[in-house]
Amino acid sequence: EGQRRAELRSYSPDPVTSLTVGEQMEIHLQRRNLMCSNLTNFHSTKLQNKLLLVGNLPVFHHNHYTEANVADLLRPFGFHYSDQSIFVLPTLRMAFVVMPSITELRKFYIKNQKEFTFKGSKLILEIIHCKIFTSPFQFYKSLMKLMNFDVTNDGSSVVFIQNISSQEA
Repeated sequence: EGQRRAELRSYSPDPVTSLTVGEQMEIHLQRRNLMCSNLTNFHSTKLQNKLLLVGNLPVFHHNHYTEANVADLLRPFGFHYSDQSIFVLPTLRMAFVVMPSITELRKFYIKNQKEFTFKGSKLILEIIHCKIFTSPFQFYKSLMKLMNFDVTNDGSSVVFIQNISSQEA
């Protein structure tokens, strides 16, 4: 842990020789840092957060899908799609979903106690207990903080691109 933190602190953004921390999220973002509880412990957990982690999404290179496809999967359970209500990270095979309310999150749990699949992948549904902000730049900062990497700018140098296809990336 200490060595990993030191490696991140000494990170050099040389575009020729290294990838950014964001491009290496699958290495640096540890699931345990998200402080999740699975839905089997749902009734014994006092909910204070309406943020859902949808894990085990299909491998993107084998099954192309969009943020809208994942959102459509959740709409029947009260999910309202907006730019700040879902963040899909295909390289991590996960999505961060803001349900409209804790009540909607409970309804989602009740309807999906058994198996929830998407494009042949059995999804892992968990409630996130750590603080993650959901405006695009704050979401980015929250993830970077979970990877022990401090974002020192105000966001003016960060480029945020929405709804980009894999062909355009």
